[in-house]
Amino acid sequence: MLAGSAQSQQIVDIFSNLESSDITLKGNMTDYGLQLDLISNGKVLQTGNLLLDGPGTYIAKWNNFQAEEGSYDACASLVKNETVKSRICYNFLIGGQTPLRFDVRDVYANSKCCTFL
Repeated sequence: MLAGSAQSQQIVDIFSNLESSDITLKGNMTDYGLQLDLISNGKVLQTGNLLLDGPGTYIAKWNNFQAEEGSYDACASLVKNETVKSRICYNFLIGGQTPLRFDVRDVYANSKCCTFL
C-alpha cells in the first residue's frame, strides 16, 4: 500500500475587470501553464499565457483597448501538454445599469434602545 495523498490541480477563484485579472490556484503546478482569455460576445479580445511555478494568486494586466458597453468574460485555463485540464470563467458588465445586490447574513433584534443627546 502506498502512503501519501494525491493533490489535484485546480483554479480556486478568478476575478476580473477591464484593467486586470487575478487567479488563485492550488495544487502541484509542475509542467502546467495558465492561459487567460478576455472575451466579449464570443470573440476573444486578448489572450495571455504563463508558465506556472507553484500554487498561489497570479495577477495579469490586460492591455488597454477601446471597451464598449456590454458583457465580458475572463476565462482562466490550466493547460498541460496542450490539453486543458481545468477552466473557469468570470462574467462582468461594463456600462449600463448594474443591479444592486446585498446580502444580510444575520439580524439580531433586542429591546434595548439608545439615548441620543
